[in-house]
Amino acid sequence: MIVLERINYLDELADQIQYYDEVLTQSARNYAFTGDRKWRDRYTDTEPKLELVINEAIDEGNEEEKALFSSIDASNVYLITGGVKQKPRIL
Repeated sequence: MIVLERINYLDELADQIQYYDEVLTQSARNYAFTGDRKWRDRYTDTEPKLELVINEAIDEGNEEEKALFSSIDASNVYLITGGVKQKPRIL
């Protein structure tokens, strides 16, 4: 893969990571406020998509990029397993 193509691809993955993170955050918040299961389902459906995109970014990145996306992955795991978003208590 040409360097510019790889950079563009990683930029696209970063945009997807941001989008999925926003969906998860909004879904958790809306579920907490409304108790409507559609938000829980949206969260549950989106969570594996985010994980997939993060793993793809880690696989495609150079060492510096792998470190960045690995850090994002670690933060995501923390949030999903009971950190700030507290999925087990809310969802």
